[in-house]
Amino acid sequence: MWKCVSICITVVTALGLIPAWAVFAEPAAPAAVVQYISDEQGGTGLTARKAVDQQDDAWRTAATSAGACGFTQGTISDATLPTVLTTGSGFTAQVSLRDMGDMSANSTGTAAGTQGSAGSTTSSTMQDNAPKPQTLYTAGEAYYKESSGSTSSRNALLFTFAQPIRAFGAWLGDVETRTDGNGTTALLRLLDDSGVRIGDDIQIPTSTADQSLCGAPVNDSYVGCGNRTTRWIGFVADDATPVKQMLVIVGDDDSPTGSNDGNTEHLSFIGATVALKNCPTAITLRTLDTRAAPVTPLAVALPALGLVAAGGVVAYRRRKA
Repeated sequence: MWKCVSICITVVTALGLIPAWAVFAEPAAPAAVVQYISDEQGGTGLTARKAVDQQDDAWRTAATSAGACGFTQGTISDATLPTVLTTGSGFTAQVSLRDMGDMSANSTGTAAGTQGSAGSTTSSTMQDNAPKPQTLYTAGEAYYKESSGSTSSRNALLFTFAQPIRAFGAWLGDVETRTDGNGTTALLRLLDDSGVRIGDDIQIPTSTADQSLCGAPVNDSYVGCGNRTTRWIGFVADDATPVKQMLVIVGDDDSPTGSNDGNTEHLSFIGATVALKNCPTAITLRTLDTRAAPVTPLAVALPALGLVAAGGVVAYRRRKA
């Protein structure tokens, strides 16, 4: 089951122009952002990993319906961190581990003294046995791990985009959360290009029906309430409410007072993905030349025909008349 929350915000702005190779981005002005937070998936086997693979399906469908024509998925490498995604056009997304000593509405905390790094490429799981998606496990993709941050405040992952965008998401692992009055609820916060929070913080729910089973003192190894599970977290915004930053703040599945505030919890992620707009198109041209000719890649723009090479090439093939 998917939980989608719409936030309606009115903003006034001037119109702007978007290059044809841009990510699915727009200049700011009024409307809605829908958050996509999938159910949790625990387990370390193939069945679990295949289920994780499907967690982004609803988000991709929504982005495509909103006008996206493709997607770019990033990789995690110590050589390129904090950048976690780069499109063919040069757009980037970066991540920062944050200490959330300040939880006020527009805060993104402060950068932790020690940042995260690339985790195992061969492990089938991320932090604390949260399963990777099967496709990325098979591809030998690393995940982002962290084990630092302040112990007097909650940790968070801040994704910052080179320009405000309309659709982004990632698989996050071990995002502990409780909503039953015990423990601490994990949060999703979106901010615009001015650093202003878009709507209210979104509580990240748990898929565990009986939350009393979660965490200490009952069972600190219980798979649920975010513990040892993976879920997709992302958003699709309309063209009037693009997002500049996405902040995921970890919660806590424990219930004893003093150890249930999330201050010692960590989180991980893999597969950061952005939706693309105005993808390159391949066309076929006829010619009077009766000789077959190979495909000729042309990194050119033909405004008169409305064709623009986008972070790659447009291919043209000559064939018999």
